[in-house]
Amino acid sequence: LAGRKLVAKDTGWFRSNSSDPYVMVQVNGVKYGKTAVVKKSLDPEWNETFKIHLNARQYSPTHELQLCLFDSDMMKDDAMGEVRLKLGDLASGMMKHEMWHKVQQCKACTDATGELHVKVSVVL
Repeated sequence: LAGRKLVAKDTGWFRSNSSDPYVMVQVNGVKYGKTAVVKKSLDPEWNETFKIHLNARQYSPTHELQLCLFDSDMMKDDAMGEVRLKLGDLASGMMKHEMWHKVQQCKACTDATGELHVKVSVVL
């Protein structure tokens, strides 16, 4: 897991025009973990692994793996965008399991930029 050219959320007079990004890993809104925070970087490398065991009766091919980007702050973390991958596309092989994905806007972030490098292994 890595990012490149992410949006700078720490801007202004006394800021460094950077972010302190981390990624929240979710499946259909259920949190499965988060990465460490990488300080002052718009091109972070997390190199972390998450194992998510999904019960076939609970999840459908239309459900999504959500990678939600945030900028860590003292008071309130700022949304930086998200990447959503359909579980069905991953399981069927319709999507490459290792590639860069464009970071999309979300409700709390209308200025998302950059890409996330994601490597996914699916075991059925």
